[in-house]
Amino acid sequence: MSKSKGNFYTLKDVVLREGKPVYAKVSDNEVDAPPFLTAAGASFPSRLPDGAQDQLAALALKTAAALGFTTGGLHIEMMWTARGPQIIEVNGRPGGEHVIGLNARTWGVDLVEEQFLAAAGVPGKPFLPAEPLGTFEVGYLLPEAPGEYAELKGLDEARSLPGFVEFVHMQ
Repeated sequence: MSKSKGNFYTLKDVVLREGKPVYAKVSDNEVDAPPFLTAAGASFPSRLPDGAQDQLAALALKTAAALGFTTGGLHIEMMWTARGPQIIEVNGRPGGEHVIGLNARTWGVDLVEEQFLAAAGVPGKPFLPAEPLGTFEVGYLLPEAPGEYAELKGLDEARSLPGFVEFVHMQ
């Protein structure tokens, strides 16, 4: 496997009905240092220019077609490299962790509902606002070494900041 250096993006997520996209949005993923590329954060919506987002969406849809995927949802991880956008992985499911909620908060789209509607053969597509309903930044606390933390300080202060939405403790 080649070690690609580039910015990491995800088309989080794609919903298709009969081979046609009804929802496809790009977000930015922040990763830690190679070679691990562990998720360190995300931005909803993407900060990329529309033209670059269109290129990522086109590659994702071309990949879905090449895999014979016509109906339902996909979560596609991509990286922008010196050779342009490259597929990292394709998953036949919505994104994990916070992705479903952030799509709903950013675009007003319930990915689970859309995937059920697509699977049931219900025609239509979700309403998308002209502009995002909000912008969201996600950050992960990544330890420098294995172990357990004894205390997390500053959470009350963080919660009092304007724009703070939520803190999720994942184990």
